[in-house]
Amino acid sequence: MFKTQPQWGERQDSKAAVLRTFAQDLGLDMSAYDAAVADDKTKDRIRKDVTDGTALGVTGTPTFFLNGEKLILNSEQEFRQKLSEAAK
Repeated sequence: MFKTQPQWGERQDSKAAVLRTFAQDLGLDMSAYDAAVADDKTKDRIRKDVTDGTALGVTGTPTFFLNGEKLILNSEQEFRQKLSEAAK
């Protein structure tokens, strides 16, 4: 998904067709995929996730939290160090 993000991310127009192609390429059951995409429960879950993320201060992906704290990271090494310290 990160590799193909320029094809679908950061845009206001629908990318449903692009995402459906990804699902087909993965060999997903397309009837189940289409049903899940159309299901109001799926839309409600997405709305809840957006609301929760906004409340937590998520402004983009990836965003990492460790022990309830939003991490501000400058490097992978810094991320690894924080994980190592938290695991002690």
